Amino acid sequence: MPRYRLGQNNGVQFSLPANQNDFEAVLLDSGSPQNINLIVDGFATSSSGYSGEQTFNGSFKYTRFSLPPSTEARTVTVNFGFRPFLGLRLPSGGTIDAPPAANVSVVFIGDSITEGAVSTMADKAWPMQTAYRLGISDPIVSGVGGSGYLKRNPSDTGFNFRDRIDDVLTAVEGGPPDAVIVAGGINDCSVAPGGPYSASEVGSGALIYFQELRSGAPDMPIFVLGPFTDYNNPNYSQTLANCRDAIFDAAAQVSDTYTIDVSDWVNTSNRDVVFDGNNNGPHPVNAGHAIYGERAAEAIVRILNDRM
Repeated sequence: MPRYRLGQNNGVQFSLPANQNDFEAVLLDSGSPQNINLIVDGFATSSSGYSGEQTFNGSFKYTRFSLPPSTEARTVTVNFGFRPFLGLRLPSGGTIDAPPAANVSVVFIGDSITEGAVSTMADKAWPMQTAYRLGISDPIVSGVGGSGYLKRNPSDTGFNFRDRIDDVLTAVEGGPPDAVIVAGGINDCSVAPGGPYSASEVGSGALIYFQELRSGAPDMPIFVLGPFTDYNNPNYSQTLANCRDAIFDAAAQVSDTYTIDVSDWVNTSNRDVVFDGNNNGPHPVNAGHAIYGERAAEAIVRILNDRM
């Protein structure tokens, strides 16, 4: 069976047997602005991806991929961005196999920034950029826009991080991954004063979430990023700082949980690069996601080196 990613940055990975070159991805036409990315044996087949002709009419879309002939099996990864994935269609007599076992598994949990909003492909979003820099080829990304430790979007039917805890604890063959990376808080506290929840409320919610993760996965390292900022607040607001401190205080109370401060990732010198000079709220463009991915990977490597 193919391996699926959870959350909004969904995708599928499988092994295409020798002498099989064609398959179709069956997707629901959601009008996604993100292109499809096709990766074969670790290499992207296009720098810009494939549009899949999305028009937001709710119909099924069959996007056909034809690979060059090969007498060897190939590992194929297809990342769909925001498009709902409905399955694969193979030529008559065609088969697929399970992908090679991943040597390291990681799950990213977050909001629309982790989801990759504004990026042109899911692979351009910071979680994928982080994972690739760490040598992890098949991360699981569960980013849901508008969500947080407490915040749900929509508020009555949506899911916050705790509601989606199985996205972590059952992510890899029914069990937890080797590590989880959590990034959130901006939807809980907002950038300016007057957010949906106070910093203390968010800290209490984060503590329960981290404790539940630890209970379900006693040996899994938890990496916690502070809330990201937006174009209009490159110097990080006091509201965000208070929210970050509350989340980090909660993390300090749970074993094998490590914090990563993002408060200096955006500044007045680089914000036009991170956000391309556009007021996209807190959503970076591809260049900004690459900066976030690089900074996150560097921080995780430092933490891992300190643990040794």
